[in-house]
Amino acid sequence: ALKPEFFDACVGLATVLSWKGDYTASLQELGKLVDRYPNNSMLLSLSAKVSLWSDRIDDAIRYARLSLRYDSTDTGALLAIARAYEKKLDFESAMKSVRRLLELDPHNPEAIRLRDALKEESRNTAVLSVNGENFGPDNTHFNKIVSFTLSRRVSYRSVISAGVISRDVFGSRDVAG
Repeated sequence: ALKPEFFDACVGLATVLSWKGDYTASLQELGKLVDRYPNNSMLLSLSAKVSLWSDRIDDAIRYARLSLRYDSTDTGALLAIARAYEKKLDFESAMKSVRRLLELDPHNPEAIRLRDALKEESRNTAVLSVNGENFGPDNTHFNKIVSFTLSRRVSYRSVISAGVISRDVFGSRDVAG
């Protein structure tokens, strides 16, 4: 087994690396510890956060779910899952995690802010779903889409203002935002 001070040093190094923006190196350090201590919810939760910061959204969800398997009250893991689903534009799943977090910690300021933001985002964000992949206002692939379905959270104004929509999507004319 690792000596406690070595363990702490590795966690510290991973934390400092993530603060410096070297997420890959941070995740490598955390990965070494997670391999050795796969049921350590603190390591898994930290790995979820660093994965989220580095836009490794699916890894963030995976690590956070593993953390919750070992500690069902890990509010950091619940927040990481909620933020990951928010990035995926899956507001319903994000809100489920926020509600669960608020059941555990009703006054958590980050969860309250995220809950309020999710309510607003779900009202104002266009989500275009193509073959199971969501595209939001910041996505540049709108002009390549031929077949699509609009989710119940869409407003045409948001879709149109998101960028150039090709005639393949809206018919005979191009619409620029």
